[in-house]
Amino acid sequence: MVLALFPARPAVLAAQTGGGALGVSVEAEPVLGKAGSIWTFTIIADHPVPAEVRARPPALPSCLRQERVRVLPRTSGGIRRTVVEYDFLVLREEPFTLGSFELDVPGKRGLTPPFTVRAPGSGPQTPGGETADPRLFWALPQPRPPAAPGGQPDVLRAGEAAEIALRYEYPPGASLPGEARSQNAAAWSYRPAPPVNAILEIIPGPPQSDSPAGPGRGESGVLLRLRLIALEGRAVSLPETRLVLAGRPLAVPALEMGVSAKKE
Repeated sequence: MVLALFPARPAVLAAQTGGGALGVSVEAEPVLGKAGSIWTFTIIADHPVPAEVRARPPALPSCLRQERVRVLPRTSGGIRRTVVEYDFLVLREEPFTLGSFELDVPGKRGLTPPFTVRAPGSGPQTPGGETADPRLFWALPQPRPPAAPGGQPDVLRAGEAAEIALRYEYPPGASLPGEARSQNAAAWSYRPAPPVNAILEIIPGPPQSDSPAGPGRGESGVLLRLRLIALEGRAVSLPETRLVLAGRPLAVPALEMGVSAKKE
């Protein structure tokens, strides 16, 4: 089973309750600050009119107290969305999982995924004690032979499917957190912007480790796989985005792939 992302209808990470599905994603620090500091939880809704967005928070953990809510517009890549920012006062330094926020706009409803926050000093670490984040990078198929004599080899050919993989590589001594090993792209809030000239599919499934951590090396493997079908013979691009792996926001690098015309 695959989740198809078409240019006219982006994929969403939202629950359907009644009407249509509202696309939502979240941004927040995965490690709690010191007691007395402010921790901000940001929700991005795929809706252009802030005045029409209604958000309802879940029951809060006892270590937080809500201080302020802001509803603001945000424009990125020519697309206008609505941002809902919650400021919470940290009362105690302890881990918690924040439940789903419910967002309503006319005709649509969405839910944020649960968000786990660690206490200061917790989480996967390197031998030196620093919190460890993996490096994410794309692995592409071998270039195909030129479609025409004298042409350049390309990763994609118009009208044909190709798989690409987003790989992870931890620093020496660090590994993928246990809670992430059975999760997939939906749990990580991974929502790539669909290219206008290609069909993009997320192939569901958990990460696949191919090299465990050991002396002088960290764990590495495939975090997720995508299937792309170019619709025309020009480059396909994926902009830089982010995902949240085991509560930690990570940058997913941009990607551009050459496309050759369909072979006659």
